[in-house]
Amino acid sequence: MLRIMSCALHLSTNVERGQMSRRTDVRSVAATFRPRCEAHPLSPVEAACRRCFLPFCKICLVSDDDVPYCAPCLVETRRSRRRRRWAFAGLTAIVGAAAFAFARRTEAPHNEGGIADPARTLENELAKEPCDRPKMHELGTRLLQRGENRAAITRVNAFFRQCGDDPSMRRLLMLAHERLSEWDLAAAEATQLVDAEPYSADYRAWRGLVYEQKGDWEHAAEDFRQALALQPRLSDVPLNLAAAYERLGRPCEAAFPLEQLMYHYPERPMPGLRARVAELSARGGCASTAAKTAKVRYDRTARSIRARVRVNERATGAFLVDTGASYVTLSRAFADRMGLDLSTSSSVLLDTANGRNVGAFVLLGTVGVEELTALHVPAVVVDGLGDGIDGLLGLSFLSRFDLRQKNGVIEIAAKSAQ
Repeated sequence: MLRIMSCALHLSTNVERGQMSRRTDVRSVAATFRPRCEAHPLSPVEAACRRCFLPFCKICLVSDDDVPYCAPCLVETRRSRRRRRWAFAGLTAIVGAAAFAFARRTEAPHNEGGIADPARTLENELAKEPCDRPKMHELGTRLLQRGENRAAITRVNAFFRQCGDDPSMRRLLMLAHERLSEWDLAAAEATQLVDAEPYSADYRAWRGLVYEQKGDWEHAAEDFRQALALQPRLSDVPLNLAAAYERLGRPCEAAFPLEQLMYHYPERPMPGLRARVAELSARGGCASTAAKTAKVRYDRTARSIRARVRVNERATGAFLVDTGASYVTLSRAFADRMGLDLSTSSSVLLDTANGRNVGAFVLLGTVGVEELTALHVPAVVVDGLGDGIDGLLGLSFLSRFDLRQKNGVIEIAAKSAQ
């Protein structure tokens, strides 16, 4: 554009100098104006740029496929060509992807969203063997991986109607409903799993997580507590249970699963967990007596260790010291003797070395050994502990203290500061 303006200025200057009159026609102007190369005025003009029409000499001549261009116009021309090619390639890719998606959608066995080729292959195989459970489980898993939650629900339910229930696929339904934030439906699927296998800690924990996401903290705490009773060494559920109890405003009960976690995994670094337990205990007014130490003497040839234990300051009984029991456990006869009301207690399932049992969950006001006392201690009441045994001194008491065993003596003392 600057070069065109330069030529026009050159022409107007000639006119002002009187080299042309007002009567001069176009042909005389063309004869008077001699095109010249601006970069090399003395060199003969070789051609004109195809794009801007400015003249240039042989020195300045550049060409593209024998088409003459000045250097700036050649750069811009090639840039425009690249932009057009990119735009065309992008448009082609978009159209191709849309056509491919449409074709895949129309070819799918059902219209709950596109299914990948492996899933379509599984559908074809299931058409021949409709009750092949491993293939149906794989199909449901692939649908969930693709985010096709509604399709997974529809397909698995259709399989159940035709072929019957399957716990592994019931889990898939629960996950699909969770991802759709359908908490009641997810809990219903988990409940069917729990009902089918009530002693499964996994099923209890899964349903607890559904209740947790729903904000139903009471039911979440019940399921997490049950999972931990069945499998005391779980490492994640104690944190969930503590959080649920905190939400319910029960800090003393929140401290226990954290104490049990630290007891089972003393080698793991858990910074801040001890301080959190202390804070919960202080908030609930259930901190154990720190300045006392209890000594339980035992016969090293005996198969068990017994201690005299006070409960609720009402009765004293003979308890076995049992670090394998999650809870302080009372025999029903001992509970009746001390007048413990179990009418409002919830049931808890126990899977012990002596077999499976059902107990009643209670919260004891105090549990003491000699002068050492713990407050607000979770416990269970069961039948059939054996003759002469009033209870088990389990981790809901013992995990609050440091235990040292030496020369036929177990020392139960306040935890050392860490």
